Amino acid sequence: MAEPLPGTYYHVSETDTFPYILPHRSINPEGVSTIVFIHGAFGSHHEYAGVISSSLLEDYHLILPDLHSDGRDITKGIKPFEILRVAELVGHLIKRKAKNGGKAHLVGVSLGAHIVIATAALYPEITKDHCIFISGYNRFQPPSIFKPIIPYAYAGLVKIGNTWPFRSTTPTDNVPHEDVPDDGNLPPPDEVANMEILRHVVDTIFDTSNSGESLLKEQGIVERTCIVVATHKSSGDRIAHSQRLLEKIEGTNCEGRGHILVQNKNMKHPWHMFEPHLFARSTLAWIEGKDLQKGFQPC
Repeated sequence: MAEPLPGTYYHVSETDTFPYILPHRSINPEGVSTIVFIHGAFGSHHEYAGVISSSLLEDYHLILPDLHSDGRDITKGIKPFEILRVAELVGHLIKRKAKNGGKAHLVGVSLGAHIVIATAALYPEITKDHCIFISGYNRFQPPSIFKPIIPYAYAGLVKIGNTWPFRSTTPTDNVPHEDVPDDGNLPPPDEVANMEILRHVVDTIFDTSNSGESLLKEQGIVERTCIVVATHKSSGDRIAHSQRLLEKIEGTNCEGRGHILVQNKNMKHPWHMFEPHLFARSTLAWIEGKDLQKGFQPC
């Protein structure tokens, strides 16, 4: 059985009044400052299970919101799922729950990277005297013929995966979800979102006008930002997309801001799941103003 995740999971109380507090996991609220981790598309905060279980981050308060569901309730994702709306809710969560008067270091991978940039653009006060660490920032433009089938293809792959005979299991796998008390420590649900939310997410990640950088103003982002591109041959990350983002982050007065763009040829796109200890060490190094480990090279 998988080890329970640290911290406490807070369910959403209501979603009728906007903005509301997103469902989230909070770890070590007595920490010196807050780090917020934003998950990617079709995922949950469990993506960072290996990262937050590392002792490297034990001095920090960690917040991990869920964007597509509330624990096992897949009807309570953000609707409509749009970058601006998500960023507003993430900003509200930080202002209400983060240390130092509602400020935080922001970390995100893939779609989470877009949301981090959008949040920092909307609420620059949130990252004042803090920093940003993102990876896998891509802008996807598939042939339009494929876009409508992606949510169904994803849902189908999940169902196939659930029938795989060698799939890892836990003692709760054969128990109806409604009979299992959800304290947020259970494995993520097999389906992280319902079809309505899946369609919204697909619209978001494939809409070039609905991206994190679309919300950046001329001044860009002031606080130190590290953009990582995982350039393993099977990764799919694109340096050109991150280079364009860096130009917009630097803004009209980029002198002395300390932004960097690096690549690692040994890493794949979801390296926060494949190499969580390295991800935790890299995040910590950037937050504490130290050099990244060997293997990260300037682009």
